[in-house]
Amino acid sequence: MERKEESLAKAVHGMTEAAFQISNAGAKLLLVHPTLVQPAIAAANRANLSTDRLFLFADQESAPVSGICDWRSMLASPVEGDSWQWKSLSPEEAVTQVATLNFSSGYVEMVL
Repeated sequence: MERKEESLAKAVHGMTEAAFQISNAGAKLLLVHPTLVQPAIAAANRANLSTDRLFLFADQESAPVSGICDWRSMLASPVEGDSWQWKSLSPEEAVTQVATLNFSSGYVEMVL
């Protein structure tokens, strides 16, 4: 079974740590804030993750930055979305479907 994980890297950790998390998690894509595209590209390159697997991720839709498109470009049309339904999974399929595992350095920020 292929390992699939999610990693939440912070900008303060730097490119080397981000590249490590990308590699360690076996990331297949990277969501990045538009202001952090250049370090994300550097980390992706170091981790051998193609930049066509990077997407901008922000509250507001963003124009492409350095060739990186907004994550919303992956979405289906509203008509397709309205007709979408969850697939019922067999026990065997449930074992092989994508899951997320949040990766943390152990540091938790508190926003007051």
